[in-house]
Amino acid sequence: ILTEIAAIERDELAPYLAILNKLAPPIEVLDEFVPAYTRHLSAPETVILGLEITGEAIRQQTIANLFTDSRNTLIKAMADLLERGVKDGSFNDMPNTVETAYLILQVMEGTAFRHGIERVSIEKLTHNQLSFIHSAVVAR
Repeated sequence: ILTEIAAIERDELAPYLAILNKLAPPIEVLDEFVPAYTRHLSAPETVILGLEITGEAIRQQTIANLFTDSRNTLIKAMADLLERGVKDGSFNDMPNTVETAYLILQVMEGTAFRHGIERVSIEKLTHNQLSFIHSAVVAR
């Protein structure tokens, strides 16, 4: 059943990967991706399933491996966007776009989890995430 869930997760990521792969200006892409992916991540069913899968993945590496490819694909798409933004001057220079992409997604996932507990409005959550991410990557 977890193999099927991993396949569903890959399918669910498709629209967010499509956003990250748009050829629009990088800041516009980021500003579209963050609210869209935040809404997905903070849906109660996504949070609950994510926590259950994480618990099993911690116990069994084979389960973790089922979900690694999807995550790595998302990290790579975000890193490619960051790289594009660095090249065109809209994003700050950064030592490692892959690590920065990883951290951005970690922040988004962690705040979505907290959203499920604290019931912060999705608007406030998105605003806070965008403010944080902009302060970290957008060139001034």
